[in-house]
Amino acid sequence: MKIKEVSYKTGLSKDMIRFYEKLNLISPSRNKNKYREYSNQDANKIILIKQFNNLGIDLKTVQKLLKNNDLEESISKLNISISTLENQLQWITNRIKLAEDINIILNDLSLDIEYRIIKNTSFFFYNHDSSEEYHTLLSKTNGLKFSYRIKSENINLDKFPDDIGLISFYKIKDVKLNYKEYTRKDIFRTYLKINEDKLVDKHIINNIKNKLKQLNKDIRGDIFIS
Repeated sequence: MKIKEVSYKTGLSKDMIRFYEKLNLISPSRNKNKYREYSNQDANKIILIKQFNNLGIDLKTVQKLLKNNDLEESISKLNISISTLENQLQWITNRIKLAEDINIILNDLSLDIEYRIIKNTSFFFYNHDSSEEYHTLLSKTNGLKFSYRIKSENINLDKFPDDIGLISFYKIKDVKLNYKEYTRKDIFRTYLKINEDKLVDKHIINNIKNKLKQLNKDIRGDIFIS
């Protein structure tokens, strides 16, 4: 096969195929006119290299794997790539869930919907602390919801403790922060207008309680304000 044909078959540009050859990743034969001749084996190898590279394994590492035929090293590199991809998927999924949740909120507000009961909701609340790990999470708030929590045992107090943290829709992998898991809970969500300079107080909580009483329901859990 000429380079144009192997480019078509593999989906890789001619320049990249030549770059693979420059790195000695492939070694096509030459015909009597000194033109490169690519075999089906070359094409298969190009696709394999492309797959490894797309998984986040750099070409120099791919070069070593192919040269040494090191299966153990290949497995190790692939496991690292799998872990990296799973971590990326975790954040992408969280961002999608957060975007969907914000979309629901904006639609409710546009339609003047006062409350919503969300069935079988699960999420994780990561408590604020001064650790570097928590501040690293703060930099990823495009996938997390910053929230103020009032624990159920403190709902009847006049003042509430400073209990803030981050809500994630999934357990965050490889994070050792303290968290509380809320599994399959029915969430009562309501919308309140609060002036920017006003703190959450017992009066506001009583308003929420009154709404629940009108629905013949009581607060049985923590309150989150976002």
